[in-house]
Amino acid sequence: MSFVQLSDWYRVSRKTVVAMGGRSLFSYYNSLETALATIYPDYSWDRARFSAESGRAKNGATTSIDVQRKILERVGQKLGVKQVLG
Repeated sequence: MSFVQLSDWYRVSRKTVVAMGGRSLFSYYNSLETALATIYPDYSWDRARFSAESGRAKNGATTSIDVQRKILERVGQKLGVKQVLG
């Protein structure tokens, strides 16, 4: 899977994020779509385009946006993200 822009995240499931080392992201957010919307607020996310498998967690706690961004970037690198265009 190769990423060029933020909209490529629509194709990613919660299961994939967890498998790529992003499990801790879901201790901060209820879903991948919520995480992305919070971490990248300048992008106009279409929540209807997210897979039903983007998932829900029990805990919606928050932490530093920088920590959360690093988690997403680490998972993105494993998925082949080369450049993120807004």
